[in-house]
Amino acid sequence: AGLYISGTAQREPSVVTFDDTEVFLLPWITEERVRNLYPEEKDAIGSLTDAYRVVTDHMRGRFSPDKKHIVVSHAFITDSETSTSDRAAEIGFATQVSADVFEGFDYVALGHIHKPQNVNERIRYCGTPMPYSFGKEESQEKSVTLLDTRTMIPEVIPLPLLHKRTTF
Repeated sequence: AGLYISGTAQREPSVVTFDDTEVFLLPWITEERVRNLYPEEKDAIGSLTDAYRVVTDHMRGRFSPDKKHIVVSHAFITDSETSTSDRAAEIGFATQVSADVFEGFDYVALGHIHKPQNVNERIRYCGTPMPYSFGKEESQEKSVTLLDTRTMIPEVIPLPLLHKRTTF
C-alpha cells in the first residue's frame, strides 16, 4: 500500500529506495538500545546525541552516491518549540539531541514535537494533524508537509480544524 513502518531501530537501517532517493527510517532510540546494536561503539555513547550520531554515521556509510538522502525520525531537537502536550519531552530536557547529528542528509522529516516548524532549512517537524492540548496548540495552524524529491522543496498544506475543542 506504499506505507512503511519501522518500529524498532536495527543495526542495519531500514531504507526505502525509489527513483533517485533513499529514505532512512529511524524510530525513537535510547542510548542503551544503540549500545546493544553497536557494542563496538558503546564507550563513545555517553548521551542521546552520541547515540543518534552513531546511528546516523552508520546510515551515512550506506548512502548511495547517486541518490538524495532523507531521514524520517522521531527526535526532540534542541531549541524546538514545544506545546503543552509535549510536557514529557521537556522534563529535564534529557531527551534533546543536537540538529547536527543529521548533517549530510538532504532532508530530515521529524515527528515527536506537536508544533509544525522548521528547525532549519532542511529539518522540519510536521506537527500533529490536530491540537492535543489547550493553550498554545489551539492557535497553531496544523498542516501536512509534502516533499518533492526531485526539487527537495517542501510544501506545507494547511489542515482545517473540523471541530472546535471546548472545556466544561
